[in-house]
Amino acid sequence: MIRPNARPSIRLWIAGLVLAVAIGSGSPVSAEKVVRIWHTEPNHMTLAAMREIIADYEKLNPGIRIEQEAIGWSSLLQKLQASLAAGAPPDASHGYTGLVLMLSDLGLLRPLDDVVASIGEDNIFEIVRRISLDDDGHYYGLPHCIGADAIVYRKDLYRQAGLDDAVAPRNWDEWLVQLQKLTVDTDGDGTVDQYGLGLAGEGGFINEEVLMWTGSNGGRMWDPDGRPTFTEQPMIEMLQFYKKVSDCCLWPGW
Repeated sequence: MIRPNARPSIRLWIAGLVLAVAIGSGSPVSAEKVVRIWHTEPNHMTLAAMREIIADYEKLNPGIRIEQEAIGWSSLLQKLQASLAAGAPPDASHGYTGLVLMLSDLGLLRPLDDVVASIGEDNIFEIVRRISLDDDGHYYGLPHCIGADAIVYRKDLYRQAGLDDAVAPRNWDEWLVQLQKLTVDTDGDGTVDQYGLGLAGEGGFINEEVLMWTGSNGGRMWDPDGRPTFTEQPMIEMLQFYKKVSDCCLWPGW
């Protein structure tokens, strides 16, 4: 059941794993209830999987129809803002941690405490509880996965560049040298067409790179008072390194 709220609001998941649990709670409805779900999985294989999940859910919950809409990450925030302003947001949406924090601070999200209770708080990994529990004691989003980024490299390109493909860089300086050698104008027309580094997603994900690269340099994003750490040495060194990589070796768009 979607609880009423005085302000236009949505339930926002960091992913849709708890979708059925949230919508399935409450008393049966006599008329068909349409539930609008937004997610960021436009891949045809994922859409097919979503259709199967929705079909199974609708069989188990007669009277409820799920309408899914796949939205690219780059458009999600804009579409959510527009739908909230129009008073017609989706009933649930995929999201990300920063979006959850922003919208919950504005009072635009409904708590997921009943979802957490139905799962059992003790059945949720401690790290997931810690990053999901708001300062006001409520849950406004639940992740379905926690990932770790990794560097994947092509050994054949390393060998072509005269690099030892069995030797990993020990620091940023060594990595930069490798990236410079891997950035090549392969056809000799004066334009680089092979770049040393390509980052996942699009430029909007720069926050993830800043977080991970600063952390790997022994730094932090915020000080204990919640202020950004742009004047701290680990952050300064990270930004300087990122500029060097961006200037020489990073795939366009980043």
